[in-house]
Amino acid sequence: MAENRKPGLFKRLTEALFEEVQQPEEIVVAQELPPEPEPEPPPKPVDRRPDIVGDVPRPTVDTAQMRPAPPPPPETLHSPAELAVATADFQDRVNKVLAGDAPVIAGRMQFLQLDDVKAHFGDKWAEMAKKAYTIAEQVINNRLSPTDVCAPYDDENYIILFAELTEEQARLKAGAIAREVREKLLGEFGIDDRNWGKAFVGDIKPMVGKPGETLTIAEIGKKLGETEDVTPPPVSGADAELQRRVGEVGIVYRPTWYSSKKVISIFDTRAIRLDRLNRLWMGAHAYGKVDPAVAFEIDRLVLQRAIRDIRKVAAANGRAVVQVPIHLQSLLAHSRDQLVDFLRMQPPEIRQLLVIELAGLSPSQLAHIWEAVTAIQPFCRAM
Repeated sequence: MAENRKPGLFKRLTEALFEEVQQPEEIVVAQELPPEPEPEPPPKPVDRRPDIVGDVPRPTVDTAQMRPAPPPPPETLHSPAELAVATADFQDRVNKVLAGDAPVIAGRMQFLQLDDVKAHFGDKWAEMAKKAYTIAEQVINNRLSPTDVCAPYDDENYIILFAELTEEQARLKAGAIAREVREKLLGEFGIDDRNWGKAFVGDIKPMVGKPGETLTIAEIGKKLGETEDVTPPPVSGADAELQRRVGEVGIVYRPTWYSSKKVISIFDTRAIRLDRLNRLWMGAHAYGKVDPAVAFEIDRLVLQRAIRDIRKVAAANGRAVVQVPIHLQSLLAHSRDQLVDFLRMQPPEIRQLLVIELAGLSPSQLAHIWEAVTAIQPFCRAM
């Protein structure tokens, strides 16, 4: 009975320790892969020369022919709102002065008609144009008096109402503005152009057709553009400094009434000068305490203007004897031949309308009067 007993629990557990362990059919062990190699840098391009057979040369670019794209056109100097305000104020002033009896003198300044200069600068002109417009406007503002009124009606045309000037005085100021703009633009851009700008001056009242009619600023500018261009001729570099000291020179006439025949016997000529400080001088004050070179230049300009007016009257079948002052010192200077030659070129019918007045006599020069008279008397009516 004892032989048929099953083994005890302890024995079974002990035998289990020595049983063979069945191995799995296949066990896959994950192997660690080696790191990937770093990518090699791309091969450097080979400079292939066109003289190697089979090689194709790379295209080349001529940088000298490359130009930057042209800049966009500049904005206008004046916005539409600014133009509207300026023209409305100017028009209001014009309407008020037209209601009075005094002459209404206005000027038109036309700038930057620079077709040749624009073509010279090409694409660069677009970026320079606004600077040129600004220079022109600065010159105008510096020359105006507090009572003058200026308004642009586009970027190249300005209208100025000269509230307290005569037509001749306004002519000088408009001419000075045009000359100064030309000189400043010449210094800024370095181009000796002859068409920097134009200046026109006239009385507005004769331009008005019907009583009570008013003119717009554009209509005034158009009518002024039909008057004579008062822009001074350009001077050479050697004469520029002398011209700046002289300023702008014009003339006014004072008629002499011959009561016995009830006619105007002669027109007395007086110089009028606008100096570089923007001051107006007339008659003997136009010469002031200037040096002989400046006095000679004033005499020359006065004589030229008077002869030009005499020729205009003669061309219209009129006659007017004009008396022109010339300083004795100018007729004794080495440059007096300029005056003598100018009169010698005039036809006899023009000379017969000219009387020369010796001015600026001093005791030290009295001994030389005969020298001056003999030099110029053959080319005028009388002295």
